[in-house]
Amino acid sequence: MSIPAARQTFQKGGYPGSALTVRQTLAAGSNYTRQVVSYQSEGLRI
Repeated sequence: MSIPAARQTFQKGGYPGSALTVRQTLAAGSNYTRQVVSYQSEGLRI
């Protein structure tokens, strides 16, 4: 999708997406945590 087409789509209401889903929790560091997350958008898992 071109940038002008994407801009028009967002102005019309954007792309609806779902809430984030935690897929995997990765090893934590000393001051952070890491997770693999996904969400649904237009029938695709991102």
